[in-house]
Amino acid sequence: MIGRSRQFKPAGKGGVWDWDDPTIVADFCGQIEAEVLPLLRSLDSIEKIVTFILSQEMRGYSFNKDHIWMCLTNAVLGELAIARKHWDLITPSFREQYEKQKAIDGEPISDYLRSWVAVGEALQTGDHMTLAKLLWENERTEAHRFKLGRHWQPTAFPFQKAVIPITAASGSDPQ
Repeated sequence: MIGRSRQFKPAGKGGVWDWDDPTIVADFCGQIEAEVLPLLRSLDSIEKIVTFILSQEMRGYSFNKDHIWMCLTNAVLGELAIARKHWDLITPSFREQYEKQKAIDGEPISDYLRSWVAVGEALQTGDHMTLAKLLWENERTEAHRFKLGRHWQPTAFPFQKAVIPITAASGSDPQ
């Protein structure tokens, strides 16, 4: 997203970052403040983040073609029918891996595979509470993997916000 500013590109260098260049710190910070931070601040909802991610193609990789990512994302957004379609596309490979691990004596099923089997079951049965717990666990794991665990806290997913509990919807007895 950022590269050497035109004003700092050394002639004939093509804008390569040169850490020995004393102007690099100011250039880098200036670009972060002018371009990156405003973009990050504008991504203030899951929907905006997903829209941004899906608009990007990174070195030939497209999230639109990643059925695992799309399954999780559509589940989070409450688009459960679409999430199930992506799940159906990845189920054969997960089922095959599961069967292979079961066939190897003494080989426990991996936590990764176990969690995906559970996500699929929760999607198929429409168990929103279990699905939320599994998605939070996925978020927590990823936050820790990227050293952001101390900043992560579970928040309601869009599919949870859409569901109004019966007790809250009925209100108090008017009599």
